[in-house]
Amino acid sequence: MTKRKLVANGLGESDFEKALRIQEQLRSPDVPFTLGNLAIIYRERGTPEDLTKSSQYPEKVLQIEEEQYGKMHMSVAITKSHLSIIRRRQGEMKEALQLAEEAYDISKHVHGQTKAFHPGIANCLSAVARTKRDLGHLEDAKEAFAESLKINEEIYGKYHHKVIAQRVGLASVYRHMGIPGKAEKLLKRTLELCKKVQAKEQEARCHRVLGHVYEMLDSPKEAVHHWNKALTIYSEYETKSSKVPQHSQVTHGDTVTNCTQSLPLIYCGLCIRRWPPVCAEHT
Repeated sequence: MTKRKLVANGLGESDFEKALRIQEQLRSPDVPFTLGNLAIIYRERGTPEDLTKSSQYPEKVLQIEEEQYGKMHMSVAITKSHLSIIRRRQGEMKEALQLAEEAYDISKHVHGQTKAFHPGIANCLSAVARTKRDLGHLEDAKEAFAESLKINEEIYGKYHHKVIAQRVGLASVYRHMGIPGKAEKLLKRTLELCKKVQAKEQEARCHRVLGHVYEMLDSPKEAVHHWNKALTIYSEYETKSSKVPQHSQVTHGDTVTNCTQSLPLIYCGLCIRRWPPVCAEHT
């Protein structure tokens, strides 16, 4: 079951915890599946407490899967990739990179010889790319994002949320590499794709990164314009978060929690370009 299907079925952690207790009593083969869904729910909430909870489930799943399938299996790769995301969000970058690279190696072993354009390989590459970017290994991150983008475009075509996410990731690397012109060009094209497929989360990310790009290009008016655009989208999610159960905020991009965590950064980015300042920290 995908994250979007979790939303459609209105399933939250209490449902999966109940299912898990029954499955463990019956020694059901579905235990790893249920553990994985619990991990996704806690991971996407993003708080330190939830991230700690979310890491416990993939560790247990990994142990079960390696016993059932051996270490070189795609299920093992997917679980390691999920655990890598959690470690990255917890700031444990060395372990995050090791897990991401191990997942990628397994995916290549399983699919690389016969089917190089496989979504599993692209997903594992994306985890490698994001971790390398956060570690400052920008050339490696650029190559990984570019390869993941190529695979996803081959599989899904250019009008797909996974393709859009990789384009935004690649643009963010260009920004960190000090190539704002290249980032600007890629993000502008990506914004057009976002609007065509109504990918609001990625549209917000495009605007947020474009704000930083225009800041680098010494175009404060453009920077503020794009930060305001991002702020509008993120604020919509903040409003929704008070009306919709938290577990329903699982999307294929940012959750409400992740979106609203970006609000203070954008507020301050706007604040320091206004007089009088608009946040308490800068008054």
